[in-house]
Amino acid sequence: MSALDLLNNHLAGLPALDGVQRIFYRWYDEDVAQGAPPFLLLRPDGGGIENELMQQPDVRLAVCFDYPHECDAAINAIKDFLIQNHTAPGVCNFEILASPTGPFLLNNERNISQMTVRVWT
Repeated sequence: MSALDLLNNHLAGLPALDGVQRIFYRWYDEDVAQGAPPFLLLRPDGGGIENELMQQPDVRLAVCFDYPHECDAAINAIKDFLIQNHTAPGVCNFEILASPTGPFLLNNERNISQMTVRVWT
């Protein structure tokens, strides 16, 4: 099981994330060129994604989510998972490069928070 599968499974079972509308990540363009999808939803209840959020060539992975309410618990859950699992056998290394940069308006309708994470094997 890949590190991102583990993260997916971990986040999917967290009650703290019940109010989070969607979480997604995006690979580097060169990874996409080698067959990785441009982005994957980590939760099934999300819709599309606005590409302009993800135009960050210097980051390996961006974890973003909508939040209609205070979501410190969700942010902390993601950070805790990354910190606890980054040295586990068979798991990719994670580095949190930036704290969430939100809230800010997207298309004047949604608050978005973004946390940038680098992942490597």
